[in-house]
Amino acid sequence: MRYIAAYLLLQVGGNASPSAGDIKKVLSAVGIEVDDERLDKLISELSGKNINDVRYIRCVLFCERGLI
Repeated sequence: MRYIAAYLLLQVGGNASPSAGDIKKVLSAVGIEVDDERLDKLISELSGKNINDVRYIRCVLFCERGLI
């Protein structure tokens, strides 16, 4: 969750496509160690996707399962 939060924070700040290095910089600024394997997986899964579409799909899935 912290990787996604950092990714979204960077996007809100104007970085349309945050890199692993960008995310590491944000997380290390607050003392969080980064698992490179997990971060690389996140970056590869989000690469080329519109984050708003990803958030919408996730919301729909949560609603269908009664989690929201």
